[in-house]
Amino acid sequence: MPVQKLPYAQFVESFKLAPRIAIDLWIKNEVGGVLFTKRDKDPYVGMWHVPGSFLLLNETVAESIKRIAKEEVNVNLACEQFKLLQLDEDLQEPRGHVIHLVYLVRVVKSQVKESEKQKFYFEPPQPMIPTHRKIFLEIT
Repeated sequence: MPVQKLPYAQFVESFKLAPRIAIDLWIKNEVGGVLFTKRDKDPYVGMWHVPGSFLLLNETVAESIKRIAKEEVNVNLACEQFKLLQLDEDLQEPRGHVIHLVYLVRVVKSQVKESEKQKFYFEPPQPMIPTHRKIFLEIT
């Protein structure tokens, strides 16, 4: 069965039915910087976060990681380039209960084009999504 995103209204409604699984990418370059992107949509518009998205129906975690890397930072990943770093449960997310699976992804800095909305940092940038700040402080 093909993988597809829910229409927006159904996506928002799904948070009322069950926890959602977020796949977050802890993208680290060869000098230890962590990639953050600036959100351009609600919730948390204008805040920094690690690239991520929600696991889709019929999508494996590996497929989700590759999709997120391609869609959010335009990087093609091989299967062996990631490993699970942390699980975090967020009950304060405005949309509802979210379970974050944070995966370490190692890249060479030249694989990722930095911009005003996408940069490698050694310290948490501000303003930052609270859950991602918590994760950053726990991992580093």
